[in-house]
Amino acid sequence: MAQNVAPTTVIDLHGDHHSGDGRYTQHTHSAPDVTLDADSAKSARDRERAEASARNQEQAKEFLKELQTSVANLPNDGNWNRYLDAMSMMPRYSFNNQMIIMGQLPTATRVASLAVWNKLGRRVKKGERSIRILAPGKRWYADREDENGETVKVSGVASWTTVGVFDISQTEGEPLPLPYEKLSEEPPAGFIDNLESSIRDAGFEVRYEVINDGSQGYTSDKQKVVVIDSRLNDAERAATLAHERGHIACGHLERIAEYHQGAGGCRGSMEVEAESFAYAFCRANGMSTQLRGAASTYVRGWSQNEPEAISKAAEKVREAFASVIGEQRFLVADMDESVTSSKPARRPARKSTRKTATKTTRARRAA
Repeated sequence: MAQNVAPTTVIDLHGDHHSGDGRYTQHTHSAPDVTLDADSAKSARDRERAEASARNQEQAKEFLKELQTSVANLPNDGNWNRYLDAMSMMPRYSFNNQMIIMGQLPTATRVASLAVWNKLGRRVKKGERSIRILAPGKRWYADREDENGETVKVSGVASWTTVGVFDISQTEGEPLPLPYEKLSEEPPAGFIDNLESSIRDAGFEVRYEVINDGSQGYTSDKQKVVVIDSRLNDAERAATLAHERGHIACGHLERIAEYHQGAGGCRGSMEVEAESFAYAFCRANGMSTQLRGAASTYVRGWSQNEPEAISKAAEKVREAFASVIGEQRFLVADMDESVTSSKPARRPARKSTRKTATKTTRARRAA
């Protein structure tokens, strides 16, 4: 990935010092050795910010160029599995940023901004280099007509910049309650029940029957039922439930007419997406599993047959994963939510004499 080489030290609004190569150096709110008048200080700050913004925009352009190569290499040498491993631990980041983080720090597991780490009672170690990720810079706005003929304001990203984040391995301080220290080959307690509940909440009945056609499970949109082979052991049952949940979350049943291997068929890509969802989802919930053979074979063939399908499938899996992992019944793999939701408030809330106001406040905090 592209590197920052400028030597300028930037002091952000929190008083944190960052050298030109992205390293975190120190935190201070003490007065500088040289006192500048207000206009000179403002001019210096504006100049530093403008220079930093220009460097970040150039870095973003380099990242976007390098992403094309990174995506093209996804099917090779287990890179698809490594991407799914990263996605299972960082579901809130976009596909592009997940790839960028992998390129800079392949061992990253929990990533957050400096401000989040500070709130969690952890500090970035002196000398650590930040992981640079993409962030929208300038935006454009325009008036368009919607489907009803009414004028609406739309916007988009006109340019990209980069911002710094850090992995938990780059920090020190209070220990954090992470979901799992190591993965198990067996499903954790309650995982199968939670998968069944998630499928039912999506509008499908779960049945266990003997399936004699060689498959371990299937989903019928017409009958609104997910059928799992009753002879499977617990690990196979959990993986198959997750696979069928992946079909539902990825919207495959809405395109069931395309589920075939003939001309115009998408059965291969749908199976890859569902199996990749199951792989990442099981790992995010503490269960180790492997991509099954058919999916692995299809992934390897992508680089030669359908290069664009790689990023499309990755984004589809990421969106489906993020939507289901956020359900309250599952442990959220994302550090920001799982950790912050378990930390007590620093300052107790003032009591209200109105019961309705108290309930509203609590509900808003829980959300």
